[in-house]
Formats: sequence, C-alpha cells, structure tokens
Amino acid sequence: MVDRSPYLILGYGNRSRGDDALAGAFLDAIAPQIDANLFEIIEDFQLNIEHTLDIINRKQVLLIDAAVNLNKPFVFQQISPQTEIGYSSHALSPEALLGLCHQLAFKPIPPVFMLAIEGDDFSLGAPLSCHALANLTQALTFSERLLRHRDHHDWQRLTSAQSKTSDPDFETMTVN
Repeated sequence: MVDRSPYLILGYGNRSRGDDALAGAFLDAIAPQIDANLFEIIEDFQLNIEHTLDIINRKQVLLIDAAVNLNKPFVFQQISPQTEIGYSSHALSPEALLGLCHQLAFKPIPPVFMLAIEGDDFSLGAPLSCHALANLTQALTFSERLLRHRDHHDWQRLTSAQSKTSDPDFETMTVN
C-alpha cells in the first residue's frame, strides 16, 4: 500500500458554473497553508465510485461543496453512510459514497464531514458571485480551526455548536 496523508480534503464542483466553483476556490485558498504530509487535496467535478479508494484508510475526511438554500454562509456537519445504495457511473451523494466505502472497506470507515458553502448563481460561464465570495471568506475563516484541531471529537463539537443555528434540510448542489 502507498503511504498517503492521513487526512483528505475532497472538493467537488464545476468551475465553469458560477458558484459551483466554491469548492475549487476553497481548495486554492487553503493549499498553500497546509502540510502535504498531513493533508491530501483532491478536486473533482462530482463524487464518483472511485472516490471510495481515496476515502478508505484515512484518519478523517472533509468534503467541500457548494449548496443552495442554506440561509447562512455555510453548514458544517458530519455525514453518515447511506445503507440503501443505488449508484451509476455518474455522481453520488456523499451519503451514498460513504455507504459504498462501508461495503468495500470491511472495517470502519473514517469520520467524514461536509462543509457546504452557500451559493446562488450556478450559471454556465459565470464567475463566483459576490454573495458566494463573502460566504467563502467566512468558510475559510471557520476552516482554520478545522485544520489546526484535527481530532474528530473537536470537529464533532463544532458540528454540534453549529447545528443549534443551522437548517438541517440544506440541499447540496450537483451540476453535471
């Protein structure tokens, strides 16, 4: 097995579709600040079956995506595997991806957290909106704590603190 960084940050979205580029912009901003021995950064258009291999055998995983209808700049939460899995060669939900990881790993999968950043303009060819840029700035400030305090219990406490004010029914944006 290849040595790999214990922590994975996986951002996904389409940089050609306005605010769907939030994950890529987030990764661009944090890349110069992180220790590559600790964190591996992966960017893709969407979550795919192949990402199970990226997640398995990690200590912890952070997924980054653009979202709509958050009513706040971002939402940070731990996600759980979906037990009933239907999949294709196209995009998977984060929960379905974790369900596949659970089926393939034959051992516990790492804690996986989602940082969803609110955007509102996903037009083809559009730049990041002013609203998305302001939300990105807040998400980056929040992520400084995540990168410094990597223990999953610390991250769980941050999700608990945020859930007191968050809307649990947010919708992540998937653009094919």
